Amino acid sequence: MITAGKIDKAEYKTRRKGLLDDKQAVTSRISETCRYISFGLLAIFYTLHTTKDDYGRQILAKGPVLLTTMALLAALSILCDYLQYFSGRQATERALMSDDQRYDTSWASYRLRGFFFIAKQILMLGGAAILLVVIAAFLTSPASPK
Repeated sequence: MITAGKIDKAEYKTRRKGLLDDKQAVTSRISETCRYISFGLLAIFYTLHTTKDDYGRQILAKGPVLLTTMALLAALSILCDYLQYFSGRQATERALMSDDQRYDTSWASYRLRGFFFIAKQILMLGGAAILLVVIAAFLTSPASPK
């Protein structure tokens, strides 16, 4: 085991590859989870708007504007998911055409990739929070079935 201090190049490369693999796995999972939750929020919105059930209608009545905002945030999260991958592809294409085969952090496509990654998470979390508020309002109201 290597303690704090300098390590040799081979160990550095091994550790770096492990960290990059972990980063790839985690960011892929974050993107996938954001996508699933956002599509789920849209499905809830659609279901509440198309149901003939009184229970669903009561939930919708508790926060129609909030639920519409939730759906908008979910749709924007999905759009940001796509735009993140689109920007990433553009940055990769540009890096492949460069002489040094590297990303330039000043490129708009490179920066937008990171922006959209964060934006989709914020939008999804906002939509999920709104859903929780509407459910809480529904469950704590005197007329709600418990």
